[in-house]
Amino acid sequence: MKRADFKTQAYEIFGEKAFAFGLYYQHTYALRLELAGAGSFLDRFLQALHRAETVCEDVFAGVDDLYVCLSSYQYQSMTEWARPLLASLRQCGIQVPRARQTWRQPDEGFPDQGGQRAFLSFRFEKSDLRKFLWGSAAKDFGYIAPSLHAHAYIYSPTKRFLVLPYDDRGTDIIGCDRVSIEPLYRKYNAWLLDYDRERMDAVFAER
Repeated sequence: MKRADFKTQAYEIFGEKAFAFGLYYQHTYALRLELAGAGSFLDRFLQALHRAETVCEDVFAGVDDLYVCLSSYQYQSMTEWARPLLASLRQCGIQVPRARQTWRQPDEGFPDQGGQRAFLSFRFEKSDLRKFLWGSAAKDFGYIAPSLHAHAYIYSPTKRFLVLPYDDRGTDIIGCDRVSIEPLYRKYNAWLLDYDRERMDAVFAER
């Protein structure tokens, strides 16, 4: 049986920065949306989850080929790195299939510290999408469980979109060209993160 190579598949579609640190800033055709608003921890979490689900249901409408690449910093053996990650996936109700791929590479965010980033990638059922979004939104909330012990880069080779709900505050959406992602810029314009709005307007606003 041929070994799965999800890394190569993603890099061929989105480039070698597909799972980069600071994803939004590594891609031209990219959006950064604000998820959580003001209010209590619960209010912020519920809004973040609702917005993430709304966007992902739109972005991945009509397709079932969904993949995830889970990544976090790794300063120990791969086995020690994977143990808490796999535990968090089980707590979120996510079963990792046998067809999976793991790898590691130097940490481009903090190269002088000698750390690495580790990755676990596999295909998943669309019915599990909400579990990844919940785990991502809950990641920085100590009061809400379960949560994921990694960032979840979710993508579809068919739609050629990649979504990173990096925590409760926001999500990055990566496209392969302006034509495909511009409708999302207009539809979710009110949700664009103001800090990066000028950069997005420069790419997608009418001239």
